[in-house]
Amino acid sequence: MPQPTCYMCDQSSTSREHVPPRCLFPESKDVRGDFRQNLLTVPSCDEHNSGKSADDEFLMVSSRTILGYIPSDSPNPAEFQRFIRDKVAIELEGKPRLGSNPDVFNFQFTAPDQFGLYLVHLQFYGGLDVYVSMTTDGCQIPANLAMLLIDGGIETTIKLGAEEYKFNIGS
Repeated sequence: MPQPTCYMCDQSSTSREHVPPRCLFPESKDVRGDFRQNLLTVPSCDEHNSGKSADDEFLMVSSRTILGYIPSDSPNPAEFQRFIRDKVAIELEGKPRLGSNPDVFNFQFTAPDQFGLYLVHLQFYGGLDVYVSMTTDGCQIPANLAMLLIDGGIETTIKLGAEEYKFNIGS
């Protein structure tokens, strides 16, 4: 049986690369459950696996810093996920999906807004979605009153088109 080759080059694979990166999934010490088990992997050479660990870590820190994880014990995590999914769909409507193998990985991004913020949608295997907000150098992220209210436990409703998203109801 022939030796599998790296997903990025023609060298023989020496390891397995997690797709998406393992660091994007919370550790069991941070949430209920273990989301780092049975992750998808592809054959990889050492250069294309461990050689890009710094990029994986940057993506993890960037996405957790801006969006954060939605803790399983926070009020209305499903409502917040629904809001993010719907907001992203509106912002990226009509934007091309990029990527040389879109069945494995594709991405979309917006132009920067008035504050220099970009929105990026990463999609792995046609259904595993990761949403990231990025900034340009020197960007001052504006305060977000809605998030301050939600984080403060105050009953909050956000309207997006015809949809309403309710947070901290009955808290």
